[in-house]
Amino acid sequence: MENETLVHVFRHTAQAARFVSHLWLALSRKALSGQAAFTVALSGGKTPSVLYDTLSRSKGLFPWSRTHIFLVDERFVPSDDPESTGNLIREHLLDPLSLPGETLHPVPTEGVLLEEAARYYENELRTFFGERCIVPCFDLVMLGIGRDGHTASLFPDSAELEEKNRLAVPVRTGYTPHERITLTFAVINCASNVVFFVTGRDKAAIMRQLLDKKGDAKLPAARVRPLNGRLLYVLDEGAASMLGWDSLRDHVSVVVHP
Repeated sequence: MENETLVHVFRHTAQAARFVSHLWLALSRKALSGQAAFTVALSGGKTPSVLYDTLSRSKGLFPWSRTHIFLVDERFVPSDDPESTGNLIREHLLDPLSLPGETLHPVPTEGVLLEEAARYYENELRTFFGERCIVPCFDLVMLGIGRDGHTASLFPDSAELEEKNRLAVPVRTGYTPHERITLTFAVINCASNVVFFVTGRDKAAIMRQLLDKKGDAKLPAARVRPLNGRLLYVLDEGAASMLGWDSLRDHVSVVVHP
């Protein structure tokens, strides 16, 4: 359903990860019935690593040979740095599955300047999806959210929030210790499916602020509005603990799983 917003709440993080794993499988099979590749953009961090570990235990079920993984954002650190998103995905997903290197499309962070890395990644996107595709449309984009409402590496009050033309941009911010490269909202909002995977009570306040009926338009995460796709929030009990269920059901579809 186009422009549909769904909220799924699970008691435990592991249940939420299994749900996203099943969703990924269903989306990949559907997409590959009519196209050559299934394309995803993944985020880094502790929370999604639980999902990647879950996916890594399902080798025989997934069409990994036709799956291409891009990064939602990347820290400008060496590729083997513990803070690297690409390194996280290799350790928790590619290596356990023995997937070939071409499955992952990393952001270059060594031997280049920050701006060069962003330009390279934009060219990588255009080359893969085709020059005639003005904005790449991923089959699935996986996002998290910070306690300040940032998503990807798009931070509150930053110039990157207003970028309309570029696909990937450099991020220099005082919010984090590392410079970054991030996809822009133009790419994120072109996706067929966008999933916020959010866990923990430390995210409860920002989830209420984001999903409240009035919402907070100043939050970067509030700008995630797929143009012709589906938006899902997959939360554990902790992240959902401050939501007002009655007001929430007025404007989104909510499923609370036992």
